Amino acid sequence: MVEWGAGGSSGMESASAVECTPADLGRVDEAASSPRVLRLPLGYGFFYEMESMNRSSLKGVFCWVTIALTWIGNSYGEETTPGAPVVARRFLAEMERIPELEWPSDPAMARPQDLSRVTEDWAKCFRSLEEKLTAEMVIGLSRWAKVQMQTYAEIPRLAHPDFHFVAVSPSGQEAIFEATLEVLPSHSPIVTRWLKLFLIYDRVNSRLSTVIVTIRGERRE
Repeated sequence: MVEWGAGGSSGMESASAVECTPADLGRVDEAASSPRVLRLPLGYGFFYEMESMNRSSLKGVFCWVTIALTWIGNSYGEETTPGAPVVARRFLAEMERIPELEWPSDPAMARPQDLSRVTEDWAKCFRSLEEKLTAEMVIGLSRWAKVQMQTYAEIPRLAHPDFHFVAVSPSGQEAIFEATLEVLPSHSPIVTRWLKLFLIYDRVNSRLSTVIVTIRGERRE
């Protein structure tokens, strides 16, 4: 199971575009007549210490700050849209159990404002998933139609899925919504397979909390 926003890479690869060397990261002005020690907080108890503010040490500060900000950004979520919620995400294998789908499914429990907020939050955060979700990942989620999925090459756009209400948790504090992204290749003429999105909405905090990507199927008798 993979979580969003539950952490990311160290950020070192993203920061590698900054041309700096180990010497740049720790260089000080040895010739400074009255060196001053400056401690720059980088988060999590880490500091960058430098003596005097000459050009070399400034370059070192820039390198460290770039790396630190990239790392912190990846650790707290991968959304790039301002105001995007930090959303957990799960990639589940085909037909794997989703406990939330066992919640009571009563259309009378649906609230229009929930769907409105889910759609609003999705518009802010879908780009991060769109950048990560690849055809290879979808193929990896498949348990059936292995041969037919070999030619699967492109996922659909995620900007405007048609979400609809599915169920509400027994406590009434969460709701789950569903959208079908596309019909996938099938191994049987009587089996239909879909690439699906499920969104879990936190009614208490009025925010999208979890995105689930999976494959569901149905056999026609």
